[in-house]
Amino acid sequence: MSKVLNIEIGRILTRMCEVDYKKNHNHVENNCVFETPPGLVNDGQIDQPGDMADTLLHYVSEQQIKLKRVMFTISSTRIVTREVVLPYVSKDKIINMLQANAADYLPVKVQDYHLTYKLLDVFTDESKVKRMKLLFLAVPLGLLEGYYDLAKFMNMSLECIEYTGNSIIEMINQIKPEGVALSIHMGEAGSVVTVFKDGVMDLQRHVSAGAMLAVDAMQEFEDVSDDDFNRMETLQKLIRDDVVNTVLPSEDDIAEANEKYNQVRDDFTRRAFQKVYITRAFAHYLGQLLRIIDYYRSKNPDVVLDSVYLSGIGTEIKGIDGLIEFELGIKTRKINSLPKVEFTRYSELNSFAAMVLLICGAMRPTNLMSDYFQKKKVRRTSMALPISVAIIGAVTAAGLIIYGNFRERAAQNRFDELTIEADSLKPIEVVIQKEADYKDVRDAMVMLKEYTQNPNQYFVDFMEELEHNMPSDIRIQDMTISANGFTMNMTTSDWTSAAEVLAQLRQSKYLQSGVTYNIKEEDDTLQKRRFEVYEDDELIATMAESEFEEWVKEYKGSGTISTREVQEETKKKIYTFNVSGMYKTMQEIENAK
Repeated sequence: MSKVLNIEIGRILTRMCEVDYKKNHNHVENNCVFETPPGLVNDGQIDQPGDMADTLLHYVSEQQIKLKRVMFTISSTRIVTREVVLPYVSKDKIINMLQANAADYLPVKVQDYHLTYKLLDVFTDESKVKRMKLLFLAVPLGLLEGYYDLAKFMNMSLECIEYTGNSIIEMINQIKPEGVALSIHMGEAGSVVTVFKDGVMDLQRHVSAGAMLAVDAMQEFEDVSDDDFNRMETLQKLIRDDVVNTVLPSEDDIAEANEKYNQVRDDFTRRAFQKVYITRAFAHYLGQLLRIIDYYRSKNPDVVLDSVYLSGIGTEIKGIDGLIEFELGIKTRKINSLPKVEFTRYSELNSFAAMVLLICGAMRPTNLMSDYFQKKKVRRTSMALPISVAIIGAVTAAGLIIYGNFRERAAQNRFDELTIEADSLKPIEVVIQKEADYKDVRDAMVMLKEYTQNPNQYFVDFMEELEHNMPSDIRIQDMTISANGFTMNMTTSDWTSAAEVLAQLRQSKYLQSGVTYNIKEEDDTLQKRRFEVYEDDELIATMAESEFEEWVKEYKGSGTISTREVQEETKKKIYTFNVSGMYKTMQEIENAK
């Protein structure tokens, strides 16, 4: 399609833009974001298409949009997706093959869903058999019906309905990352996590959380009721302000920040406590990301994730990219531009990262409604052709009846033969089904095993390695541990000891080589308490308290003993340094051991 109005209706925000798609240049204009009226949309389902159409037409008029061709980009947990590998067949046979085996791939009532696919890759396996990899989608017919009705209420031509997951594929195709890349698209209420291997989608999963985690945490922190709380304004504030720490806080960190705020109650301690509070809201979300990564690694133990690409309104929250990079331990970048795409109108909620899927969705859409809505079209024809056909049919009916009797008998014989053959093949079908069931059980057990493992299970071994290799004058002041790395604050009186610590950490079999550090030189003042001892007012010795106690026990004289306390100060250099590092992957640690 060349120029189309693309609309994405989210639970909190609705995005709209005109996309002029051409081969060498894509122009985006009239892009805007506004709050979705409450109660009209539920997990991608348009419950009240008439009211939603009135809202959309208001902003269409406000933006002076003249287009009458519309497409919708949708994201919903009701859309079921699977990555499927099949023997290679021609394009016209793919959908029939998927429909015939749909019950094996999708746990849904097939008759209630529109089935479609996207061809991801064609390859030759180890057995020299040509195969194809597909993204298989099942979309509820009721969900599609809502967008069909919405286009009718808007009096616009519905060009297609695009799926968010496909838009992500087109987005990464524009970037062309090398190796294995992870895409995280964080919307308001949901996220799509996709793994690409050499530019081909290898895995895609949904996470039912997004930017609203931080918005809800802000409401909880401010203790504001729903009636007085504006989520759109809060999201803008989260994008403008520095609200997320690089490392997930522990319960002790939260308690300490809260205590400081309660003691001092100034703007500085309040912001620090708020930052810790909002950062904690992403703990479970990051855990879900790590489980998806661990699952992928369990299926591909020799694969290393090279990069992470962030998109979506959630990734605009200030500081979230640094938190994701630290907790995942993978180099991360936010998608702020694409080759050959012109995008000029920016705001907090109307950024490139937030709008990118609308742009990419218009390039090569999956078009979830094409087959389904062709069946709903009403065809108008004249009566001349049916009457002519009826007359001709009456003339030839007698001959067809006689011929049909012979054809029916031959068909019945063939049917009987095929029935006997099908009965003989039923035992094979049972074996195939059992093999599929066992494979599902094995996959579930592998995933369960990976969920219970992370590099932190080697923490005790790592600490023993530190104790064995560290210089004796090193003191660890505190340590923060995550599932993927650590941060330690240390002190020493010797510069060479600090250098030795760094060298030992970089050679550790549990850590990646990129250990970072920050060393500060300070003066350390030591105070000693000593006693001047007098006998008959004559100074006879200066000693520490413990020495004085022993001296008194051994004293044999008869004079008068008195003491005077003396404070002595000595200064020396002390080196304080901070060290941060990431664990190696489970596979790398096992290989090193």
